[in-house]
Amino acid sequence: MAVRCSVVEGLVVERGGVSDYESLAGYHYRGRPCRPFAGVYVMRRRCGAVRLAEGPAGVIVYVNPPANHALRNAATGGVFSRIGDRREQLRAINRKIRTIARVIVEPRYRGLGLAARLVRETMGLMGVAMIEATAAAGGSHSFFGRAGMRRYDGDAPAAAVRMERALASVGVGRDDYVDAELVQRKLEGLAGCEAEYIDGEMRRFIRPCVNRRGMERGLERTRFVLGRLGGRRVYYLWGCWGDEDLRFGH
Repeated sequence: MAVRCSVVEGLVVERGGVSDYESLAGYHYRGRPCRPFAGVYVMRRRCGAVRLAEGPAGVIVYVNPPANHALRNAATGGVFSRIGDRREQLRAINRKIRTIARVIVEPRYRGLGLAARLVRETMGLMGVAMIEATAAAGGSHSFFGRAGMRRYDGDAPAAAVRMERALASVGVGRDDYVDAELVQRKLEGLAGCEAEYIDGEMRRFIRPCVNRRGMERGLERTRFVLGRLGGRRVYYLWGCWGDEDLRFGH
């Protein structure tokens, strides 16, 4: 008798490969590739012991950690930076941490909690003390928290704080940042002195961006500024990171 499975009940997580990631990579908002891989796990549909002949429902990609990460230092209380020898410090980071680079769910399977499941069911399979992930503040990455990772918010750069305060002073709040056209209409409705004030603050804000510092007033510049303000990063961490755990050989 044929085995009948619901969509979720028939999904299993198993080790995957580069082809699994590449089959779903086009659905991720980051276009650039993420190699080399430290581990790839894929979610597929099965009915009983039979794997159904269709593409993966989701994939998670782990990579080796970056050598430096300010939010990692804050989250762990600087446990790695306290290792005096730089080479030993890097060896400890590479030995103890893996970084989640991609979590992709095929559009037909979204809204079922599968991203959190991919994270939750694979973190312990990597064989390291800590799993980390970084996401854009305000993005749809709450599944990291639902999977058991702890969230750490980075402080906004001083320039971003100044720009946000300037916008707030003319009635543009953070909730408006998702709609650049709405913000632009508000800015175009400002009186002369307020308009000049915001124009000066925007020029100041984008000055470090060499290729953008010449942008004139308008929707394109407003969209760029709002995109930079929304680019604050959030760090997620799972595992343990005491000094005793980081001694070489453990």
